[in-house]
Amino acid sequence: MRLLVGVAGAAIGSVAAGCQLGAHLSGQGAALAATQAAVGPAAGKNGEARRDPGWDFRDESVYFVVTDRFVNGDGSNDDIYGDEYRPGHLTFYQGGDFKGLMAHLDHIQAMGFTAIWITPPVLQPPGRYLNDQRNYEAAGYHGYWAWDFSKIDPHLESPG
Repeated sequence: MRLLVGVAGAAIGSVAAGCQLGAHLSGQGAALAATQAAVGPAAGKNGEARRDPGWDFRDESVYFVVTDRFVNGDGSNDDIYGDEYRPGHLTFYQGGDFKGLMAHLDHIQAMGFTAIWITPPVLQPPGRYLNDQRNYEAAGYHGYWAWDFSKIDPHLESPG
């Protein structure tokens, strides 16, 4: 199964079968390490983008995952800032994380999917936010309020 990581709507890497989610994105030169992410293919010897010539994402059956909405595998990373985790309030974090996703990869594969596309795993602004009219509050659970592209959002990580 391959992992497709979306940043601003682009797939930047993939994980081949048997790789640990969060360990690395094989074949694309992008790394997802504990709190760091390189978001693009590594350059080849002459500076050109390195691609796997035998792989085309159009050949995959892709299951899209809003990681925070999938499965809560580690409750210790739910309410990091104290005001952004509110189960049942859908504009806030609900607790889904990489540990929960990894625990259910067999289920996704059994449904016939060959790849997973996750929402951007990059660091989101801490806490919750109000709009200008102060009548709508939310948190960046979806991954699209990127605050730091060099860090993984701690709501998604688990120790070990």
